[in-house]
Amino acid sequence: MTPNTDASTAPLVQRAPSGWSKKLLWAVGVLILVFVLVVSLAALKQNRLWPFSTGTSNAAFLGTTFGMSPQEARRALKQEGAQLVDYAEYRRLDGTHETNLFDYLYSSTEEELLHSDLFMPSIELFDSPTEGRLVFRQERLESVEIYFKTYSVSNGLALVESVKSHLLGIYPPPVREDNSYVPGAFYLKYASADSRATLWVNLTEPTNLMVNLFLDDLKSQQERKTQLKERENKAFGTPK
Repeated sequence: MTPNTDASTAPLVQRAPSGWSKKLLWAVGVLILVFVLVVSLAALKQNRLWPFSTGTSNAAFLGTTFGMSPQEARRALKQEGAQLVDYAEYRRLDGTHETNLFDYLYSSTEEELLHSDLFMPSIELFDSPTEGRLVFRQERLESVEIYFKTYSVSNGLALVESVKSHLLGIYPPPVREDNSYVPGAFYLKYASADSRATLWVNLTEPTNLMVNLFLDDLKSQQERKTQLKERENKAFGTPK
């Protein structure tokens, strides 16, 4: 008996993709790969992750390094339980005590536009409530200002000794400079090849005890001085 070979009952045979179909699938795959790559690079750049990290080996404060972007500095401080917020949020949060110390003007509108400031609300450090301002120039960390809250002279003296011992782990011994306007107040000035630390101590006024630390990136400051010098040289001369 001859088998029924009617087309309706014949097994279906899957056709292999044609050459045109293969090229289309390949093109779609390449487009998807390119899209994923572009999105990934954009995310890395937005968050200043490798290879867009701008941090250096020059330590600044609490895990941050000079040259870090705001994104990197936020992540570094977050690992230590600290926040980094804008000024409006800083003023809104409870516990801030030295906000007026952050209210100063830049030397020019140009400098103000080049800089951006972020603030660290109060955290506990060296047994003292501690706040800070991180100053970024062209989105790279240039300086840090740290303000310690002291409740008594004895508390202030213990704080100063703690800060000094930690700074000596990074810098050579400091130079002391007595303040000519406030008897008993003084600066301790530390410097390395890459950065500078200035500790301001005023424990002579019971109602206004102050222990403040200022950290600066020397490379950034030197670059700015060089730029200004080059501008001055071109001010009245003929460009070459």
